[in-house]
Formats: sequence, C-alpha cells, structure tokens
Amino acid sequence: MKPCKSIIISILLLLILFSGLRSDSASTLKVDSSQEKTAKKAAAKKKQTQQKEKKETAKKSSSKRDELVVNATYEEQLDKKTRIAQGYVDIRYQGQRLQADKVTYDTESFFFLAEGNVVFRQKDLTIAGERMEANLQDKTGSFYNALIYTEPEFIIHANKIDRLDEDEYKIYQGKFTACTQPNPRWCLTAGKATVKVDHHISLKGPALRVKGVPVFYLPYLYWPLKKDRATGFLLPSIGSSNLKGFIVSNAFFWAMRRNMDATFYLDYHSKLGRGEGVEYRYILGKHSKGDFYGYYLSDKRKNMKRYKLKFNHAQYLKGGFRAVVNVNYLSDFQYRQDRL
Repeated sequence: MKPCKSIIISILLLLILFSGLRSDSASTLKVDSSQEKTAKKAAAKKKQTQQKEKKETAKKSSSKRDELVVNATYEEQLDKKTRIAQGYVDIRYQGQRLQADKVTYDTESFFFLAEGNVVFRQKDLTIAGERMEANLQDKTGSFYNALIYTEPEFIIHANKIDRLDEDEYKIYQGKFTACTQPNPRWCLTAGKATVKVDHHISLKGPALRVKGVPVFYLPYLYWPLKKDRATGFLLPSIGSSNLKGFIVSNAFFWAMRRNMDATFYLDYHSKLGRGEGVEYRYILGKHSKGDFYGYYLSDKRKNMKRYKLKFNHAQYLKGGFRAVVNVNYLSDFQYRQDRL
C-alpha cells in the first residue's frame, strides 16, 4: 500500500503543480492582453494628436496666407477703414501680390486702387500697367494700359483688362504675340478676347500682322495655354529665304489620345506657293512606336507638284532584337537640294 500511496501523492502533487502553472500562464496572458490594449490605446491617441497638430499647422499656414500684409515706405490713415500706402508698396493677400508706387485701399471691403508702375502677380500670370482698380477678396477688377505675361511665353498688350474671377480675364483692344523683342515682328490683334489662365485664349476676329501689315484675318481663334499636350493652333512661324521668299507657317495640333497625336500644316511661300502637310505619331505599347510625315507643295516656280513621304516604325523583340521599318520617298531628286 505504501507504493500506491506514494504514487497517488506524487500524482496529486503533479496536478497541483500543473494547475499552478496554468493559473500563472493565464494571468500572464491576461497581463499580456491588457498591455496590448494599453499600447493600442496609446498608439491611437498618438495618431489623433498628430492629426490634430497637422490640422492646426495647416490652419495656421492658411491663415497666414489669407492675412493682408502691406509693406510700404510710409502709410497714412485717412479714416477708420481707408489707408494710403506710398513709396515702394508691396502687398500680399491670398496668393496674390501687388506692387505699385501708390495704393489706396479699404481694410473692410478689400478694394484697392493702385497707381504708378503697377505689377500684379498670381500663379504663372503677371500683369503690369499704369493703374488698377480691384477687389482682392472677390478677385475681380480692371487694369488700364496694361501688359499680361503668361506661361508658356505669351505676351498681351491691351488698353483695358477686366478680371472676371480668379483665372479669367477679358481683353479689350489687345495685341497678342510670343515674340519677346521690344518691337515684335508679328502679332495678332483683336478687339475682344478672353484669357483662361493655364487653359486657353479665345480671340474674336483676330488679324495676323507682320511688321504692322495685316496678312490674314480669322473670324475666331482658340489658342491653348496648357503646359501639357492640348488640342489647338500652334504659334505661327514668320520668316523669309532666297528660295521660298516670305514665309508664314501655321500648324494645328490634335491630341487624339495619350498614346497618339497629329499635327496639320498649312504654309505660305511667296515664291513657291502653298504647302500642306501632316505628321502622325503613335505608341502602340511598351515595345512598339512609330511616326508618319507627309508634305505636299505646288511649286509655281517650277510648275510641278512636289511631295515628301516618311514612315518609321520600331518593334522591340525578345533577346535584344529590334525590327525597324523606314520609308523615305521623294517626288524628285532636287527636293533635298532645294531644302523644302
């Protein structure tokens, strides 16, 4: 019986020990789970605090941007809400910057009257003029005897410019050119036009003038100002040569899709005649692309029809190989010699 008792006692001891281990492990698990919950709560609270700080920082930066900041050589308070700034005046408000010799403004209505060497800037647009009457809060106003410079390199002279909203302007008696010389060789003139910043210019009844002489007239012209590819007329090219004489080159760009586009050409040569052409480019995939170019000229000097055709296609194959198609066809051998 003694061996049986010792076995029973040892079994009871093992059971007691095992139950103690289970209770210890359970308590450990409880501690671990509570620690995880506490850590998760702390992480969530930290994330909320960070988000709150970001919002407060954004509010502070936007409030700073929305504040009216006036720097001037000296200022004068006329009444409770009207002030005059003179000398070198530099005003910033809501992403707009105004510089002038003299500015009279209302601190309640945000109406500004600027006079003398007026320069107004916003985004990619700059307006310089003699006088400005504008509400910087409503983003409306008028500029007189002014010049607009907008990307990509387009200059507009106008008797009057009305600002309709933040990005739209109405032009009266304007001259439009991309020629940056003091006396532009060419320009487009129009009685009325609309400028949509970073989008387009639409002109009613524009006339192309070369050195002040009208060359041709259009009832309407839409001119894209987008920095990316956009459908519309390209800037005309004006020039001269001994062979072609006086040259006016016009082109229309068609952004068909992201992977293909076309350009149509219509040129005038005083000695040769009219030229017409088309260029088509495409990308069919990562390993396939090509282009086509065709140009036709009715040469009145030689009394013959002349043309040029080009086609290129490249197909990239496995193993570093490439298949290429190249076609170049001319109507006559002197086409290259005449540099057409």
